[in-house]
Amino acid sequence: CWGKEEFGHSVVPYRAPSKTPPLPMDEYRTEIRIPASHPAPAGHFPGHPVVPGVVILEQVAAAARQWLGARLTVRGFPGVKFTAPLLPEQAMQIALQRGADRQLRFRCTQAERLLAQGTLQAEGLD
Repeated sequence: CWGKEEFGHSVVPYRAPSKTPPLPMDEYRTEIRIPASHPAPAGHFPGHPVVPGVVILEQVAAAARQWLGARLTVRGFPGVKFTAPLLPEQAMQIALQRGADRQLRFRCTQAERLLAQGTLQAEGLD
């Protein structure tokens, strides 16, 4: 697993425009970028790098921990659908929403294009 500091990327909180009402406490949004220097895209696929799905899911989990605190323990992603590729250096928006049964629903988008959606199962959501 690659550390955030080592490859210079981090989860950056989403700042909504001032005319947008604040998000309810059961929703969270953030925006991230995976740098071209990250080792995963280069090997997935050589000559045409894309960010692997596992890296996207790592960022979803990191966003959930940032929102809900380090006490959150991710148990899995019982339902995920990838619909479009993410390229290195592209901004990706992550939207999280509390669901039932210790799950969070998530949507990952890039310029309003759906990249992935699904559920994250975790402990520590109380």
